[in-house]
Amino acid sequence: FALGNIAEGRDKSSEGQRDEESAFSGRSPSAASLADRWILSRLMKTIQQTDKALNNYEFKPYADGLYDFIWRDFCDWYIEAIKPTIQTDAQQQRVLTTVIDAFLRLLHPAMPFITEKLYEHLNAIAPDRGLASDIDGADFNPPASNLLIKAAWPTASEALIDDDAEAAFDQLQQLVAAAREVRTSYKVPPRQKVDATVKAPESVLEQINTFAPTLGTLANLNVQSIATDTAKPDDAAAAVLGDVEVYLHGLIDANAECDRLAKSKAELEKSRNALQGRLSNENYTKKAPAHLVQETRDNLANVEKELAAIEAQIAALACAD
Repeated sequence: FALGNIAEGRDKSSEGQRDEESAFSGRSPSAASLADRWILSRLMKTIQQTDKALNNYEFKPYADGLYDFIWRDFCDWYIEAIKPTIQTDAQQQRVLTTVIDAFLRLLHPAMPFITEKLYEHLNAIAPDRGLASDIDGADFNPPASNLLIKAAWPTASEALIDDDAEAAFDQLQQLVAAAREVRTSYKVPPRQKVDATVKAPESVLEQINTFAPTLGTLANLNVQSIATDTAKPDDAAAAVLGDVEVYLHGLIDANAECDRLAKSKAELEKSRNALQGRLSNENYTKKAPAHLVQETRDNLANVEKELAAIEAQIAALACAD
């Protein structure tokens, strides 16, 4: 998929539809899409983790780390996120080829033959890759090589590690998972696009607006609007994540929805009681590490927000007790 779309995108560029010279050379990393910033940050951390594992002769962590990055981050999320834009976004093509180049180098010691063959194809399709060195210190240009076995080992660029992008993409992943769960609960066919609206607090409104197109792509939604005062339609099912609610329109049978909400409420109340019990135990709050206690408090706050949202939906549907 990646090599085919790169080749087709480059063909379009050569016809004058895009200017390849602008690929990641006229915009800063902050102007890149969230998905691009996220995958580059994850790549840099993967390089660091790979170096640490190999330096300590820890071959299982080396293999596991690359598996997680390539299979989960790259294939499950990044490739899916860029499907609508990769053929027309020259910068994204540059990021994609650079990421593939880097992880082939990292994987080569464990899988020399297949990675060498893929590297040959990558050289044929996209010989010019790497990120510009004159933009905000985002220097990531592993030297070109005709053979992967002779290629230099990649060095992570600290400037491309972006914790904010990773946090934002993590929220996106959770919203996608919540929306997919709702689709599965209502047996919506995978290819069926569903209209959706989003209710979000002012604090995250801008961020969610930024990744709304990717949310639509990954959850197969037509996101129509995002606002702080979005009302839930009577026929909409809600995917709730903390104080963010995604309304999937046209899915609701009122009686069935009341039953589903009642079950969700019971599960959340059970979680709330367990967290409250943990926090009321002085042995836990005084002896457990501070970050674990704070994590428990944060989890309780999120559960309470979700429970309030569920109770509001039950009230709106006038469900019987």
